Amino acid sequence: MYIINSMRKIKAKSVINKQYNIIERKEECDITYWYIIPEHMNSKEIYSENNKIGFAIQYFRKKYHISQNKLCKGLCSAATLSRIESGERDADAFLLETLLERMGQSPNKFELILTEDDKDFIQRREEIQNQLDKKEFTTAYELLSTYNNLVDSGGNVHKQFVKRTEAQLNELQGGTAKKTVELLNEAIIFTVPDFKTHNIKDYYLSNTELNIK
Repeated sequence: MYIINSMRKIKAKSVINKQYNIIERKEECDITYWYIIPEHMNSKEIYSENNKIGFAIQYFRKKYHISQNKLCKGLCSAATLSRIESGERDADAFLLETLLERMGQSPNKFELILTEDDKDFIQRREEIQNQLDKKEFTTAYELLSTYNNLVDSGGNVHKQFVKRTEAQLNELQGGTAKKTVELLNEAIIFTVPDFKTHNIKDYYLSNTELNIK
């Protein structure tokens, strides 16, 4: 067996869930770590399987009794989630992270292997934030426009990032609060199309989605 996760060694009790090949490790401080353990796989197969982690998403979804439709609402179709869970389809890291966070799981507990596209988008996001920190707003707008063009037909998680950043730019440049709120509302609707504040307890939201509202 191989444990696909590089974390500090700890004294912990382990409980193996054989159906999903997942080990729950519990520290003395009651923080639970999840290790994905594919069996009978060589390093190349492990690399491929770790990039998908669909079976872990399925494990947590069933553990918390969440339907596919509720979990993936605004992110992808239930059919797409089903293919991700069964390992038949790859998904970008941003979608996988959102799915995990909607179930209260930190993506940092998993060793996500990034594709070249994932790395590219991460670098672009970091550069945009870097320009915002330096108050280089013109450059930030240009970089955000390029990012938007790249994801024009892409996933809602990326589109949400664009709108959320536009809201941040508006606020940093002294725009009206009303405009900022409008942009944030547009951002949340990308992944929660029927969002209503008074019904917030009915949604499964990621950290990013919660921070928007």
